[in-house]
Amino acid sequence: MQNFIYDPLGEGESYHIRQFNRHNLKLGNTSPAHLSYTLCTRGEIKFKLNNDDDTVYTLNKYSWFWIRPYDVINVISFSPDVQIFDLTLNYKLYLSTTDGLELNQFFLDDESKRFVRMSKDQFRHLLSFINYYKAIINRLDAYEDKERVMGNCLCSTSLLYSLSNASTPGQNRKGQKIIEQFIRLVNKNFREEHQLSFYSERLMITSNRLFVLCNEHIGMAPKKLIEFKLLSHLKAELRETQYKLADLVELYHFPDLSYMSRYVKKETGLSPMEYRKRYGFKQ
Repeated sequence: MQNFIYDPLGEGESYHIRQFNRHNLKLGNTSPAHLSYTLCTRGEIKFKLNNDDDTVYTLNKYSWFWIRPYDVINVISFSPDVQIFDLTLNYKLYLSTTDGLELNQFFLDDESKRFVRMSKDQFRHLLSFINYYKAIINRLDAYEDKERVMGNCLCSTSLLYSLSNASTPGQNRKGQKIIEQFIRLVNKNFREEHQLSFYSERLMITSNRLFVLCNEHIGMAPKKLIEFKLLSHLKAELRETQYKLADLVELYHFPDLSYMSRYVKKETGLSPMEYRKRYGFKQ
């Protein structure tokens, strides 16, 4: 099983958004150092990828394209009314078997999934995600944990991507709305509520039905999503804060310190104190 993890580069912003139109777009080659998502909101742009002379790609309204680090993008032409937004993640990306978000549904090396076509509503949701996390990052101090915020941004973007590929007519559209509600519930309650039964009761469906819908729409078991959110935040607290372990037990609603210690040991191979000593913030 391959997983998605992230590693910060330097002390710059975790990500930034640039807007381009015909006045600041340039023809010819460019090669980004970081992963970025290029989103087209008006007009169209045509380009070749990695010096491939045979294939010309077209990015138009309500579509977006994943650009991997060091891809060579050769812009051939663009329409006079073109407008695109480039969301650049200042993070190196790795594939690992030990940490992160499971990539059951999308892979960066899968060419067929680099282009995404969305509906107008789905595109609006994506932009709202971006603006939401941008606002959070702008409020962070230099010493606070931006990696945690970027992890959430990547997770949310990936889940939205999976939802954008799901067909929407009839019953499947209803299922998509349930999954969107589930993701919002997890983001709000993962510290206090670890049990799947809480979420299924709030959504007024059975746990088995929620399991089926999650696998259908996002390629991940619901319990796995809850655990990912819980573990990623707990590890960030151990690394980047000076909370006492007893405080974290209370914050994350574990039964007791022994239970939390066994949980962290199982997931990381280290006790909470060992994890903090190895990966904790050093001034």
